[in-house]
Amino acid sequence: MSGQTHSQRIIALLLQKPGLDDDEIAKQLGIEPRQTVNQVCRHLATNGVLQRERGATGKIVNNIAVGSALSAKPAQVSRVTSRPNATQRDFDSPFIPEEFAKTLLVIPCSGEKRNFDVVGRDGPAIAQSLPKDIAVELMKARECAKSLVPFDERRLVPAWQRYDGSLYESGRNALADLMAAGMHVIILSGGYGVVLAQEPIGSYNARLVPSWWPNRLIERALVAYAQHHEIASVRAFVSATGPYATVLKRVRWGEAGIDDALMLTPEPEPGGMRRSPATQGQALAALRDGVLSPAWRSSYGLGLIAHAG
Repeated sequence: MSGQTHSQRIIALLLQKPGLDDDEIAKQLGIEPRQTVNQVCRHLATNGVLQRERGATGKIVNNIAVGSALSAKPAQVSRVTSRPNATQRDFDSPFIPEEFAKTLLVIPCSGEKRNFDVVGRDGPAIAQSLPKDIAVELMKARECAKSLVPFDERRLVPAWQRYDGSLYESGRNALADLMAAGMHVIILSGGYGVVLAQEPIGSYNARLVPSWWPNRLIERALVAYAQHHEIASVRAFVSATGPYATVLKRVRWGEAGIDDALMLTPEPEPGGMRRSPATQGQALAALRDGVLSPAWRSSYGLGLIAHAG
C-alpha cells in the first residue's frame, strides 16, 4: 500500500508479526536509519498504541498494546457508534484510507490567523487544477469577497501556516506529515472559498458564507479537483453544525467516481467552541499515525461520528 507513513507500516507489520524489535522492523520495512523506527515506536508507545518491553533476547520488542483500538485487528469499520443515544449508521469504508497519495483531506479555516515577517508568494493554487470556467468563477467570487471584508495581502503565507486556532495548534505537525506522504489537502476558506493547504493567502476576517460562493461553487470546485487528480478517497474533518458541514454535505463526490468519502465530525459536547476543533486537530494526528478508528477518542474524550459522502 503506497503513501503510508512509517507509523502505519510499522503497525501493519506488528499486526501480522508481533514481538519484533526495532532492528527487525527496520530491516523488514527497509526504513533507514534504524533510529527512525526507534523514534516512531516510542511515539506510538507514548500514545498507547504500542507496548514496548524487553524480550527473551534482552532487546526491546514491540507489540500492539492490549486494549488499544488496534488490538482487535479491525480491518474495516462495520458500525460507527458515538454515544448510546447517537445515530448509528453502517459504513464499508475504514477511517484510514487505503492510499494517502490518492486521498483528499478537507478541513475548515479558522478565525485566528498568524502573521509572518517573511513574504511567501510561491506555492500551488487550486485554480491550476480546475477547469478554466470554474477557476474564473472562483477568482471572481474571491474579488467579490474582498469587497465585503478587509483583506491584507501585502504578505502572503501558505494557508496551512496562516490559519491558527485549536485545530491548527493540535494538528499542524500532522498536516505537514500527511502532505509529505502525498495526501492532497484543501481548506474551506471564508475569504478564499476553497484553497490548497500550500496556497499563499493574505490575512482577513470572515467566516464561510455559502452565499458568497453561488451556484455551489465550492462544491463543484472540490469535485473538479478530485477528478483532475483522480482522487480515490475523501476524508473531511469539520464540526457537525455550521456552514462547513453544510457545504460538504452537498458535495456530489460520485461525480468524480469516488465511493469512499467520509465526513468525520466530533461528538457534540458542551464547550465545543474549542473542544471540537481541537479534537479535529488531534484526529489528524491519529490519521497520520494509522490509529484513527470508531474507538478513537481525543484527549477531551470526544469520538468521531462518520457521515458517508
